[in-house]
Amino acid sequence: MTIEQYNNRTIKDNGFTIIEALVAIFVLTVGIVGCMTLANQVLRTSEISKDRLIAVNLAQEGIEVIRNIRDTNWLVGTGNWNDNIISDCNGSSLNKQVAYNSTSTEAYADSYLKLDSNGYYNYTSGNDTTFKRKLTVQCLEFPEAGQYKKMLVEARVYWTSRGTSKEILMTEHLYDWK
Repeated sequence: MTIEQYNNRTIKDNGFTIIEALVAIFVLTVGIVGCMTLANQVLRTSEISKDRLIAVNLAQEGIEVIRNIRDTNWLVGTGNWNDNIISDCNGSSLNKQVAYNSTSTEAYADSYLKLDSNGYYNYTSGNDTTFKRKLTVQCLEFPEAGQYKKMLVEARVYWTSRGTSKEILMTEHLYDWK
């Protein structure tokens, strides 16, 4: 093989054709778009999971505050077990709201919870959040005793995530077992 033949051969065999280059660009584009779509889906799922976890904890906190008020009524020993929770234990249900440090319930005002600088959710100070918490409290009668010795507490937490309304419901039965 002469130098001239060698030079002609390498010139013809080196480089990509335009079709090969377009195929390579297409494959890279599909890979990058796929990765970006996957990353976006992961971010969306983590945001939904975070909001759902906060909502579950807010619902549980509402029930725990009601339980704490009931237990405080027993410890103080004055009044009824349902004092500062529901004024009339006659089977009707009332919508209430509480903050983490409440010693009594308030009428539900359909307002957003605020997050204060210490990381606590309340209704008075801090930055507005997308969460609302409604507690429905109802005294239930024991059929055999004819007395109201059981309380049904439903905690509903509402929020909006990416334009979609979400809701968590948690229920608990509290008893006057003392």
